[in-house]
Amino acid sequence: MDKPGAPPEAGVEDSEGPQRKKAKTENGQGSKQKTEVTEGIQNEKGESAESGANATGKDEKVEGDGSTEGNSAAASKEPFENMKIWDSSFLDSIPRSACLKCGQKRKFFCYDCFLPFGDLKKVPNLTLPMEVHIVHFPTELKSKSTAVHAKILAPNSVSFHKYPSVPKFNAEDTVLLYPKNAQSLHDMDASVFTKLKNVIFIDSQWHKGNKVLSHENLVNLPRVQIHQYKTAFWRYQQEGDHCLATIEAIYYFFVEYQKRAGADYDGRFDNLLFYYSHMFRLIQGVYKRDPSREFNRKKNYIQYD
Repeated sequence: MDKPGAPPEAGVEDSEGPQRKKAKTENGQGSKQKTEVTEGIQNEKGESAESGANATGKDEKVEGDGSTEGNSAAASKEPFENMKIWDSSFLDSIPRSACLKCGQKRKFFCYDCFLPFGDLKKVPNLTLPMEVHIVHFPTELKSKSTAVHAKILAPNSVSFHKYPSVPKFNAEDTVLLYPKNAQSLHDMDASVFTKLKNVIFIDSQWHKGNKVLSHENLVNLPRVQIHQYKTAFWRYQQEGDHCLATIEAIYYFFVEYQKRAGADYDGRFDNLLFYYSHMFRLIQGVYKRDPSREFNRKKNYIQYD
């Protein structure tokens, strides 16, 4: 990037990409929709599998997507309603299917092979203006990690690294998202901002974050933080509602990236929340249909009519 300005177009590509062409198939239709929660949602008990590094660091609250401030589940019955997210309702008719690559049965996508299921023309395929590197701590279940969504939805822009196998990065064109000892993109000098090529996100529990940060290839990298947003995440997080799911952190980073580049946010990254918003609605629906079921993971999380 030679000068400040709007980032390269990061909308949905027409092509399916090499990974998706390899996996293209017809999945069975018309199966009964299960009321059980999928692998990516179930077992909400305990500390989130999402990263402590995704806590937002600045006290200022901003309208990250141009809709409700903070974009919290509590602030709106549908926190994604003003976003430009593709219709994901077709996912409800996809049965648990065997991944064409590993053969394991999965729902919606294979979190090990990063392959989507169903009609691939209905699944967004984004290109991001920077390379995203996700450092995943191995004790965390990928079935619970929302970082997987980014790899599936932007396969050519996202790389997954299993800690401690972390590559070396150039500190002049790389930043690491972390809320401590960090500056915002807004405060970053233009000469530094225009050189950025890589952004790193840590995908781990809070108590593992410092261990990941101490890796020799990460410890000296410049850090950035995003503004404070309230999460729509369904799992309890003892650090508070400002601690984001990894996919939320990735989304808000790129929202702020576009604004820092001098352009109004136009919704081009909203589809990063394609699976996340679908899972949010799935949880809401399961508990709304059966009021006798109590969602006790987070107070007032289910938005009854």
